[in-house]
Amino acid sequence: MRHGTRQLCGKRARHGALAPATGLVLRRHVAGFYSAVDTFLYGWTESYGAAGHAVLIGAYGGCLRCGIGGTGVPHFQACHWPEGSATIEEPACGNHFTPYGAVELGFVNDLISETALRALLEESTLSHHRIWLAPIQRIKDSGGAITEAMTQLAERENLGGQIWERDWCQSDCPSCSFAREYRSVA
Repeated sequence: MRHGTRQLCGKRARHGALAPATGLVLRRHVAGFYSAVDTFLYGWTESYGAAGHAVLIGAYGGCLRCGIGGTGVPHFQACHWPEGSATIEEPACGNHFTPYGAVELGFVNDLISETALRALLEESTLSHHRIWLAPIQRIKDSGGAITEAMTQLAERENLGGQIWERDWCQSDCPSCSFAREYRSVA
């Protein structure tokens, strides 16, 4: 069994709310034939590297736009910064950024890589969302807090340093609406 990948370009949301998303098209190549449906994988980090996301878009369930707003900000976020902006501005040049480095990115890269491997090795046709959340103290030290949606997903308060999974649900986004209309005509 061979597998192929193709990288897609992501977009940066305004004001550093979303790191550049990376998209991969994952194709299963078995016995000389590629799978009929491509599986798409997108990954990004939240501010301060406090959380990482991997979204696998399969043949069933929502598309990427179902969970991303019109400005590129995901509907589901694991962390928020109640004391103001999550970005820092450099004096004199007006550059906005959120500080994080290789340590925080290592966990997010692992999450995305593991999601890609699982998609290639297992038959997964349902869209789903995996979230890595930094240890709670790291989030608090950066002035952040866990969102109510993340607390409900975990069903408890102490939830840092773990990976959580949830469905990537289909909504009435314009892309899915167009696809449904196209399928009904075809």
